[in-house]
Amino acid sequence: MSANQPPVTKYELTVKIRGNTHDEIEDELLTLVHGGYLLDSDYGKRDAWNATSGRCTSVMVHTNPEQTPEAYAAELDAWWNERRAARREAQR
Repeated sequence: MSANQPPVTKYELTVKIRGNTHDEIEDELLTLVHGGYLLDSDYGKRDAWNATSGRCTSVMVHTNPEQTPEAYAAELDAWWNERRAARREAQR
C-alpha cells in the first residue's frame, strides 16, 4: 500500500441504474435496498455476480478475499496517517 492508494476492501459493488425520471431511479434504488441485493447475492452466499434487469445492473467483485474488517480498519488508519504526514511535509 502506498500513500496515494487506499487499502483494498474485500468486495466492490457497482450499481448502474438507468431511468427517464428521478422517480424511476428512486424506485430501482428502493428495490435494490429492500430485497434486490439479497436476491443478487443469493442471501449472502455469493461473493461475486453480474445481475442485469431492465433498468439496473449490479456487479459484485471479490477484490481482496483475505481482507477482514479489522485489517481494513488498521490499513485505512495507516494510509490516512501517511497521507496526513505527507501533506504536512509538503507544507514546510
